[in-house]
Amino acid sequence: MDTITVAKQPRAKIVISEEECRQHMNDFDGVCLGCGEWTIGGVEPDARQYHCDGCDSMRVYGCEEAVTMGRITFADDPT
Repeated sequence: MDTITVAKQPRAKIVISEEECRQHMNDFDGVCLGCGEWTIGGVEPDARQYHCDGCDSMRVYGCEEAVTMGRITFADDPT
């Protein structure tokens, strides 16, 4: 029997303030769950597996989707 090994993909740690998150949601931004790079505009809130220009992977998710998945952590607001 053949064994299939699945390589674990890197996961970016995404920590932003709630205000930053609201702004990203309002601007329809997405975030790559691999490298953490933001895609500015044009990403649907529930988007999954869009292309990332930063790391050339299909790991860009809509901001709201990433929050729902628990992949965005909120930092304490400095104000």
